[in-house]
Amino acid sequence: VGVQYWWTHPPTRSVPLPAGVERGKMISLGGSLPAVRTRTGGDLSSGGLQSESHEWLGVVRWRSGYGPRSKSEVYRLHLGESVHIDGLGTLTLLSVNLDSGAEKDEDGGLPNQRFNLVLDPGVELRR
Repeated sequence: VGVQYWWTHPPTRSVPLPAGVERGKMISLGGSLPAVRTRTGGDLSSGGLQSESHEWLGVVRWRSGYGPRSKSEVYRLHLGESVHIDGLGTLTLLSVNLDSGAEKDEDGGLPNQRFNLVLDPGVELRR
């Protein structure tokens, strides 16, 4: 029964920006794309995709700082779910991509996750 449900009701792969969530910077993670880094030494990288009860979860790793005082945390987000990450901002998962033939990101990579990121005051991204 589970396999039949999967094929007749494919899981959702994208959602619009949820009501009440401020529009921020669109970022992509995963595939061949590098981590998103802040000027203060934090970096956000893809931890891949997972599925749970026929729903996709985007997994990200946030590392703040470098050296022995750095901290690392893993976040699992459902589509449309937001999380506030201290030292970065509020991250909302908007889409997942499983198609290797999909359109490449503006940076030339193939993302597997796209997010809306509203940066905390004073936080700047590095290129």
